[in-house]
Amino acid sequence: MGKGKLYPRITAVLVVVGLVFASMAGAYVIHGIKPGKPGGPPTKPKKGNKTTKKGATALGDKIAGFTGSELAKIGKFTITVKFPSGGVVSAKITSAGKTLASGTSSKASKGNKKLTVTFNKAGKKFLNSTNGQSIQLTIHFSFNPNKGKTQTSTTTVRLDR
Repeated sequence: MGKGKLYPRITAVLVVVGLVFASMAGAYVIHGIKPGKPGGPPTKPKKGNKTTKKGATALGDKIAGFTGSELAKIGKFTITVKFPSGGVVSAKITSAGKTLASGTSSKASKGNKKLTVTFNKAGKKFLNSTNGQSIQLTIHFSFNPNKGKTQTSTTTVRLDR
């Protein structure tokens, strides 16, 4: 086989392999569930800065696709937050005006730190009592810098039935 025929075949194989990896990476959105729908990804965060939008989205991605009883059983979720400067980040998950989970983390200077959000007893009871209903959760994610104004982003996730 000459070199003229080998390169197009290698290119074709690389394209196919690339398409397979691309479809796997985007499968979460490609399979047809729109943001904010049951079992789908969170909605796009409203307001806030880069830190709060990324944090709200990361937390929403962590809990998306679970049912209420599965969330209650797991009990807590941890995400890594990139602090742009020293300060405090906090997250609160609510539904129907009730706080179901919360968490706070602080750092003296910029860098990465973990934030754990834990469902409280009333939150677990609420999640277990949903009887297969689709529940909308609202995630409030705030960053209060040591110097400057507090920023907050809000996103919603609809739990799978």
